[in-house]
Amino acid sequence: MNEHAVFVPAAGWVLPFAAMLLAIAILPLFAPGLWESNLRKLAVGAVLGLPVLVLYVRHDPAALWHTAGDYLSFMALLASLFVISGGVLITGDIEARPAVNTAFLAVGAVLASLVGTTGASVLLIRPLLATNQERRHVAHTVVFFIFVPGRFGPAMALVTGSVPPRLRGSFMSFNASVQQLGSALAALAGGLIVGRAADGTLTRYGWVGFVAMGCTLVAIALALRIRVIPDGSGKVE
Repeated sequence: MNEHAVFVPAAGWVLPFAAMLLAIAILPLFAPGLWESNLRKLAVGAVLGLPVLVLYVRHDPAALWHTAGDYLSFMALLASLFVISGGVLITGDIEARPAVNTAFLAVGAVLASLVGTTGASVLLIRPLLATNQERRHVAHTVVFFIFVPGRFGPAMALVTGSVPPRLRGSFMSFNASVQQLGSALAALAGGLIVGRAADGTLTRYGWVGFVAMGCTLVAIALALRIRVIPDGSGKVE
């Protein structure tokens, strides 16, 4: 392999990652006994990751060492943030209402700009879980918390970094319009899918997760196609 060439796997190599997402979404519903074991989760991840590992060992082993170094430094960062945030105790009798959970998300989004996405997530996840400990359904709250303080900032950096600074204002206006359209379509799709049984329980609620997972895969495919727009001088900013 040419030392100056960048190894780019074929598009089909995204399938192990897609299979991992499917396993995370489907196995807890259809095979809860199988998914309860952490050892089986590790086995699923190892089986799906082994082909990709072999691919890079054969074609670009240097990338594995570089990635391993990144992961080790990130693990050290997580450990230090966990130790530091473990000494922060937030007490109080906070009622687990939608407005309170929304406030957690808003505060997390602001803190992510000050102390980083990981720091905000590690700092607020314990108060969020403690506040919602009496609620029966809290998984969706944690998922929203992961995406807003933890992933929203990097995603916006990826999107806004694809245009030159002089075009960023008009691009962000267009991007905000697309986001609002996506939110409206998501609310409409959720209302069409979810129903209510005679006893008041929600029906087909799980299908919303499958639709969201499909939309996530499409978004990942589109994100991989993002390219930096060159400026008028022919240089890429």
